[in-house]
Amino acid sequence: MMLPRESRMISPYNRPMATVRKARLDDAREIATIHLTSHNSTYAGVLPADYLASQSLDSRIATWEHRLREAAPKVGIYVAGHPEGGSAGFAWGGPARSATAGCEAELYSIYLISQAQRHGLGTSLVKTLAKYLLAQELYSMAVWVLAANSSRLFYEALGGRLVAERQIELGGQPFLEVAYAWTDLRSL
Repeated sequence: MMLPRESRMISPYNRPMATVRKARLDDAREIATIHLTSHNSTYAGVLPADYLASQSLDSRIATWEHRLREAAPKVGIYVAGHPEGGSAGFAWGGPARSATAGCEAELYSIYLISQAQRHGLGTSLVKTLAKYLLAQELYSMAVWVLAANSSRLFYEALGGRLVAERQIELGGQPFLEVAYAWTDLRSL
């Protein structure tokens, strides 16, 4: 099976709209910026404001530099390039970090800038990651998401099945987290 290197989305007018490719170390700042701004806008009014305010860009950049430098061979990190330049989103995943519905792999996170949402970029990122995981002989995938996150319907639209829930604590408050699973990544 070929590993996904780059895939292009095509507009109805046959012009490239965006590119999904494997992330590089020099993408760390853009990924961190997308991660922080998208996380804060997604969870504003859901997570405690002081918790959101405590997240720093410098810390996120350091985290992403480490991930991109030290990522194990089975971890895939992909970015979606904005057609006008720069990155519009990212997704990363690899072996499951916990046993969830018997899934071998996990979509650790996916974030898109607000202007890039609802244009197929998220779907393209997840499908590219799924192809990568299949090439690593990981055939099923789960994702954990806060139940209060309305974007979780994206996973349902991609065929993810609600399989589990758990209580977690963020910013000193309890939250319900739910898991979606794809038992056969070839269905993506």
